Amino acid sequence: MATFPANCVFPARVVAIDVGGTKITGSIVRYDSAEAEPVVEDSRTVATEAMKGGASVLDKICSLACNLAACAPSSPLGIGVGTAGRVDAKSGDIAYANDLMPGWGGQPLASALHERSGLPTAVLNDVQAYAVGEARWGAGRGADTCIMIAAGTGVGGAVIAHGRIVRGKHGFAGEVGHMASSVATGIPCVCGGSGHLESVAAGSGIEARFFEATEEHLSGAEISALAAKGEQPARRIIK
Repeated sequence: MATFPANCVFPARVVAIDVGGTKITGSIVRYDSAEAEPVVEDSRTVATEAMKGGASVLDKICSLACNLAACAPSSPLGIGVGTAGRVDAKSGDIAYANDLMPGWGGQPLASALHERSGLPTAVLNDVQAYAVGEARWGAGRGADTCIMIAAGTGVGGAVIAHGRIVRGKHGFAGEVGHMASSVATGIPCVCGGSGHLESVAAGSGIEARFFEATEEHLSGAEISALAAKGEQPARRIIK
């Protein structure tokens, strides 16, 4: 169940933003009661264009959020953001981002959104936000503890215990992609370490391993399709 102000009048609305390395999606989400499942009323997507730098991405997010808030049928209660990168739990700033989003690390996301929109703003890592959604409304609904593993361009993870995100001392608990993996021994990771699960199990890792074996640049989806047909080395690398 979501938490609302004591004097909240329903239906209540929030602005929800999902920030990825390829695209940024913003939505107006309506709650008809504190117990009701959220309903997406309006959704818009813009290209992230991450290579233009963190300041450009930040401006796009703020513009999208403000435009959605201005078009909402009623004044939104606030803005919620799930974003790529590691988020400082206290400030809502981007504490770290890898080279997939150059210059994103250090961006003052929560404060910039609040200043531009005038609305209360909360920021989570995208996989943590995903985990909260699944725990409240999806596959983990009714469970006391949930573990989310998100496998895509990278491998992310999050843990929900007793209805709350387990953040850890530095706010990065649940990052399963950077756990040690014996099959990744000696392979560099985008985080600067080596031997991590993400290096072999993420889409980017699968693509890199396939190129090493074949000198062919194929997408993760193309490699998966080859593996499904039984072709080597795609089958071996996917396995």
